[in-house]
Parts: sequence; structure tokens; C-alpha cells
Amino acid sequence: ARSLTMTEADVMDAARDFVRDCAVGIPLMLTNTRMMPGPWTPHLVRLLNADDSGAMFRTLAGQDAGEVDPAINNLVQALSGHPFSLGVTAQQIASGSTDAAAFVNAMPQTPAGEANLAAGVLMAAYRLLPGALQGMVLLVGTAFSGGASANLLAGVAGAPEPVLQASLRKLVERGFVIEREANGQSYFSAHSMVQAFAQAFLRGKKQLDAMCLRHVKGVGAYIERYAMVEGSASDQLAAEMSTILAAAIYAVEHDQAATVT
Repeated sequence: ARSLTMTEADVMDAARDFVRDCAVGIPLMLTNTRMMPGPWTPHLVRLLNADDSGAMFRTLAGQDAGEVDPAINNLVQALSGHPFSLGVTAQQIASGSTDAAAFVNAMPQTPAGEANLAAGVLMAAYRLLPGALQGMVLLVGTAFSGGASANLLAGVAGAPEPVLQASLRKLVERGFVIEREANGQSYFSAHSMVQAFAQAFLRGKKQLDAMCLRHVKGVGAYIERYAMVEGSASDQLAAEMSTILAAAIYAVEHDQAATVT
């Protein structure tokens, strides 16, 4: 949602309000891509050194920690200690869909910088996915709050929930998506870099607005389905409140308010 409807300043202001109003005296950890002042002690998380990069990669890829593999060493070096890139790449190796040498060759040339490196890694990993799973990456990566329940995503995709959930769990195994539970439902979210990748990919094909409108309509249908139902329906709506609010903002800004009202 951040990249679609909210600025970083908005997000950080909300985080400060939350810490001051709801988390006084409670241990709390916030993460952000940049150091930001606030009622917290900032700590810079640096890139991994060569030894730690290799250990992390081999663990996630299911490799023997003591094994010497020049192709893996070359790949780890190419990833420059960037944890997200190491994790996604290692999970492609673990899936058996590629090997270290092939992945290095598949990575597109990008300008220097962590964001560009991650984009290159994601593009190489994305191309390894079957077409149906590529669509799931774009679906979750454009969700207004960075993710949604399997229930809501199934409505947006027009697919049976069990089928969609099985596909999303394959993306969890490949490092594109994280699964957690929210209000008793399976909730799937994408890393901010996956969101940026998905949105840039669709923007380049001039399909981002169409995908966002599809999400807006899916949220509207979801609200209609549960708004007049008593009992556990309130849990269904509570689990998606951040998505509902973000979709409403997007709809108003793009003259689609009637879709979610």
C-alpha cells in the first residue's frame, strides 16, 4: 500500500503514534529501509560479510556447510552480502529449479545498488516460475496493504481458495511470499522488494492500473459478502481492515469510489 497510496513520511508518522500510544514500556522492533528518527533507538543493519553470506546461503539452499563449490562461491560473491537476495536465490537452488552457475548466468545486468541487485535477483527467480505462479507473484505484490488473506485473494483472482492457497504456499517455499495467521485465517504477504518488483513489472506493461482496479473490485465484493453476516464475519473484515482502508483511498483518488461504497 505504501508505494500505491502512502508516503514514507505517512508510514513513519503512524509508527511514531503507535509507539507513543500503544507500546510504552513494551519491547518493540520496527524495520525500515532508512534510518528514521523517533521514540526508538535506531540501529543500522549492515550487509553480511563473506563468511556469514556463505553460511546463510548454504543453510537455506540445503547445502553442506563445509562443502567447497566454486559456483556457489561465485554466486554468493555476486550477491554482495544482501540478505534478501541471498535468501531468494538460495530458495530457488533448494527447490531444484536451477543451480548456482545457471542462476548467475540468468541474472540480468543491473546498475550498482542494493535495490537494483534485488530487482535482478527477483527477475531471474521470477522467470523460473511456472506461468500460474508468476501471476500469483503479481497478485500478492500489488495487494494494497502488501498482502491479504487467502480468502480475499481468491476472490480477486477468481479462483477456488484451496487452489490459490496451495499456489501461494509454493511461493512461500520459493521466497516470494510469507504466510502467517490473522484472525484465524491464512494471510499471505510480500516483501517490500517483491511489491516494488511486481508493480514495476506491471507498470512497464501498462497493466498496473488494471490490476489495482481488480483489487478494488475484489475488496468491494469481499465487503458485500461479510458486511451483513453476523458472528465470525467480523473476524473476516477485521483481518482485512488495512486493505479495505487502502483500497478506499485508492478508489477515491482514481474516481472509483462507488466500487467500495
